[in-house]
Order: sequence, then C-alpha cells, then structure tokens
Amino acid sequence: MEFTKQTVEPLYQQVKNYIARNIDEQIWDSGEKIPSEEKLAEICQVNRLTARKAITELVKVGALVRRPKRGTYVALQRKKHKKRTFKIGFFSSSEYRKYIMDPYFAGMFNGVMQSLSNTSYHMIYENCAGNYLDKIYGLYESIDGAIFTSGTPEEIVYHAIGQDLPFVFLDYILDNVKDYCSVMTDYVAGTGTALKYLYDLGHRKFGVLAPNFDNFVKDRQLSGIENALKSFAPDAEIFIKEVLYDVKSPYTATVKLLKQDMPTALFLCEDAFINGCITAIEEAGMNIPRDISIIGGEGVKTIGHLHPFSVNRLITTLQTDVCQIGRLGVEKLFEYISKGKQPESVLISQKFIKRGTCNKKR
Repeated sequence: MEFTKQTVEPLYQQVKNYIARNIDEQIWDSGEKIPSEEKLAEICQVNRLTARKAITELVKVGALVRRPKRGTYVALQRKKHKKRTFKIGFFSSSEYRKYIMDPYFAGMFNGVMQSLSNTSYHMIYENCAGNYLDKIYGLYESIDGAIFTSGTPEEIVYHAIGQDLPFVFLDYILDNVKDYCSVMTDYVAGTGTALKYLYDLGHRKFGVLAPNFDNFVKDRQLSGIENALKSFAPDAEIFIKEVLYDVKSPYTATVKLLKQDMPTALFLCEDAFINGCITAIEEAGMNIPRDISIIGGEGVKTIGHLHPFSVNRLITTLQTDVCQIGRLGVEKLFEYISKGKQPESVLISQKFIKRGTCNKKR
C-alpha cells in the first residue's frame, strides 16, 4: 500500500484514516493488537515518525490504547448499561493513604464523599500509579462516570473519551482535552488580586517562589503574574525562583533573592514554602511586614477550618476551597450522567485572606 504526498491530506492523516477504517471494518477487532509502528510504516510506505503520529492521534481520541512494553491495541468498547451501576470512579496518582495525608487532595476527596453521602452512589478509589492500563478496562464497565484529579495519566483520560464515559476534571485539565468539563480554581484571577494588592501598597520588586516542576496550578499562577504585568504593573520587576517541597530549598531561594534582587514583597505559589522563607528573612535581620511583605498563593480550606500544612505561621493568602471543588465535581458529573451531554466547566474564585503579613513599601 502506497500513500502519496500528491494530496492536500497530510501523510499521517492518511495513515490515521487507514487505521480507523481497519477498526471500523473490524479487520482489527476490539482489544486486538495492531501492527507495530515499524510494521505500520512498512505497510503504508511512510517513515516511522509518520506512523507514530497517526497512532498518537487515535490514542488521544480513545480509539487506541498504548500498553507499555506490549504494544498498541484497539480500545475495548464500553457496553451501554441498561441499568446504572451507581458507582463512580475516583482516579488519583497515589495510594489512598498518601492521598488523604495531603490537605489539598484530602479536602477535595471529602467534598466528593459529602456529596455522594446523600445519594445512592458509592465511590471506587483507583490509584493510577504503576501498571494501571490493564485494570481500567474492567473498571470502566462497572462505573457510571469518573472523576480525574491531578496526575491522572493521559492514557486513562483518552480511553474514557473513547469509551464515551462521562467524566469531570477536578482542578486540572490536560492540554489536549480542554473542551471537557472541569471544576477548577481561578488561579489566574487570584494571583492577579494578590499582585494588585501589593502593587497598590507601593511594591514594585516581587520575588516569586514556585515549585520546580510543571503543573497546572503553577502554570495558572504564572499566567496571573504575566497578566498583572501587562494590565496594571508594567513597571514592576518579577524575580522567580523554583524550589522543592521542603524547608531548605525555599530558605536557600529566599537568601538568594534578598542578596541579589532585593524584592520588597514575596509571592509564594504554595503557602508551605513560608517556613524556609521566615528563617532566611530573620537571618537577614528583616521583619515581616515592616521590611518585606508576603502573600501565599494556595491556602487550603478543608472541612470548616484552614489547614496550615505544617506552616508555623499563617500568612496573608489566597484561600482555595477544595471541598467545594469536590462537591461541584460530583454535581457536574451527575448532570453529565443524567443528561447525556457535557455540562459547562466551572471556575471557583479564591478568597483573599489578610493576616498582617503585608505592609506599605517603606
């Protein structure tokens, strides 16, 4: 079989259509392994990268499933239930015991459980770490919908799309599936509010401590900072340091900021960075808020109180109501299940909590 460049249709699209036809015509049955990238490239007389792109496109829509070290398979088709199972899958990237020890995720989880407690539904907690792909085939057959939290592998989401399984994202979303329902914190607006408050106090030099890895929350917070610079703070200077989730790394980053950049205000993407910051500020002979102002970007409101994450000192912060995220996630998922179509996504505003760690620039 020879595919040609003498057409407006790209080669990878021709290969993609070839695979899709084989699936539709049941040449490759549900659950069957398809030819390898190398073999597919040989069949279609294209290079391997073209074959890989065609396969990837079909993985993203749930038609194919990659299984590590085993190959690529036609996705199993989820049977349409005559009756509901009254089960919801809750997907995370860690063990249950570790998950509920994190105040952010624990609050979200409790919000979900609160909403389900008043219904006939119960939840199946699924840890996606490790060899998860084999497990989800049977699980998707036994649930009416799914809740995906941060860290859920994209293959699981793609497979849900292919199986036409109702699902919602909680406080994150994959770049390739932005059109699906999510319940998220409005970190962009929240971060903008914090920067505006500090700017109005006269601050023009800002230090920012951000996690040293990419995630949805960090990306939204940095977008909020970028928007602030464009909209109301064109004369402001921003100095960003990436840190680990411990005490030493925020301490070291703060020492460098104070010596090299001399900001008059700090924005912490995570309130948990404060302990290391305080030590560095005190060692420099500085006082909060007299000499430097501090705002945290993610203070987590759990069940009826604020959880300080092992923070010895509560700071002015943007409070995230993670319980509400969980509750609204269930509400949106039920709407999806009952109506058969995707509901609108929801953005939840952060609450600005003042605690005396900010002052006018001296």
